[in-house]
Amino acid sequence: EGLVEVAAHVEAALDFVDEDIQFIEPQELRIRLNDTVQQLRAILDRLSARGTRSRLPQVMLVGLPNAGKSSLFNALVGRSRAIVSEQAGTTRDLVSAHVQLGGIECVLADTAGIEEWEELSPRKLAQDQLNRSVASADLVLVCFDCRYPNDHAHAQQLLSKVGVQPQRQLAVATKSDLMPQRVSVVADALTCHVDQQLVEELRNLLVQQIERIQGELQSDSLHRTMVRCSTLVSSALAAIERALELLGDPFGDELVASELRHAIDELSAVIGEVHSDDILGEIFSRFCIGK
Repeated sequence: EGLVEVAAHVEAALDFVDEDIQFIEPQELRIRLNDTVQQLRAILDRLSARGTRSRLPQVMLVGLPNAGKSSLFNALVGRSRAIVSEQAGTTRDLVSAHVQLGGIECVLADTAGIEEWEELSPRKLAQDQLNRSVASADLVLVCFDCRYPNDHAHAQQLLSKVGVQPQRQLAVATKSDLMPQRVSVVADALTCHVDQQLVEELRNLLVQQIERIQGELQSDSLHRTMVRCSTLVSSALAAIERALELLGDPFGDELVASELRHAIDELSAVIGEVHSDDILGEIFSRFCIGK
């Protein structure tokens, strides 16, 4: 708004040069443009700070029913958030919590057991909703009871149908305290919710994966939006700085007006379109000039 007002003064001085009206003084124009420069630099600083902080990584525990997800979730969170039961299907809704892993904050979520439902039913609709949530997760812990290694392959097959790529998965074998000695398990982590050492080892593994994810998250849509805004604000800032350099030029008034127009166009792409009528309206509202 302040820039539109300044541009109105400059353009009015050009368009109505024969009118007996005192438009903005060069010194005041310089002061106001310098103020705008400082404001835009502050905005760029804030955008830069936000750009270095990606959104919180989303980590989900998924698996077949009764895979030990809720017990492991509670162990990682450090308190009982999810209901635990030996009965399969106890967890029906997504349960989430903010957790600190190695000084990194992330969102950890416990989910209902993944299943296939052919008929249209409330359970099928709930499963579809779960699938959409899992598909958007940054890291998926595929939990399976270590006594049933084939459950891992089954869970992976179901996850592939909703678009969860292998590089976003960690195979986590649960209930290691119940594992028979002769059973061999292939997994990224072997854990048990009552074994603090194994839980801590899983935490360390998650920290490594989340650090990798945080770098990737810098390219998400929010970051791209902030980069676009920064580019537009930087362009507007450069135009105003060029206008300041032209203020002392006796033939530079039209160039100053052009640079201010360019700055307004760039900022309008960020905050909303500014039309020529806005500048004209500012001129006619401030000066006794007939339309």
